[in-house]
This record gives sequence, C-alpha cells and structure tokens, in this order.
Amino acid sequence: RAEGARDPSVDLVELPRLMLTFLVRAGSDGKRRLWSVDHAELSFPIGPHTTLRSEASKLLLAIPHSVLLQTKNEELFALVPNVKPARPHVASDPFSSELVLERTDAGWMETARNRT
Repeated sequence: RAEGARDPSVDLVELPRLMLTFLVRAGSDGKRRLWSVDHAELSFPIGPHTTLRSEASKLLLAIPHSVLLQTKNEELFALVPNVKPARPHVASDPFSSELVLERTDAGWMETARNRT
C-alpha cells in the first residue's frame, strides 16, 4: 500500500433481492453508520454490546440469517428471512421451542412479495 493511501469507503449498500438499501450517514451522536433508506430511522448498531442487544441477539439465534437493527433511541428491530417458520414435531420433546424455516412452502411463497 502506498504511503498516505486511504482505504476506500463504503457509502451505499444495496440488497436488491430483499428490496433494501442502506446509506452511510452520521447519526445524532456524530458517528457514521449504515441507515436504512426504506425503513426510517433504522440502522445497524455500532459500538460496544449492550445488555439489551445481547439478549435480543440470543433470541435471534433460532432464526438463521437474521440481522438486528436499531433506532436512534436504541429500540431494536429484527430483519428476518421471508420464509414460513414452523415448529417441528419432536416426540421426545413435545414442548420444544425449536424453529425450522420452511423455504419450500408453496402457499407461503405464492403470497410473498419478496423472496430470500
């Protein structure tokens, strides 16, 4: 790398299959982060993990490919795949809270506006 060279910056992230766009801009705290163009005031959380974010992340472990977003007031939202969640029947554990994402459910896919 040449002396004085700077790393390129990321100013825009487009996720066309999800119909989502994120733009880099400074928040009220002056820190630059990715903000949603499609959903007002949602951004990717930055900085050290808070207890609330850690607990929310634990809840999302059951949903693969999910992303945690937050507002400037630190309200949390989850971006999740548009697939049908189902609880599989487990004879040895009838009250299991395990989720399975059914990606091939024809009825669900017919009504889905966007597909992941």
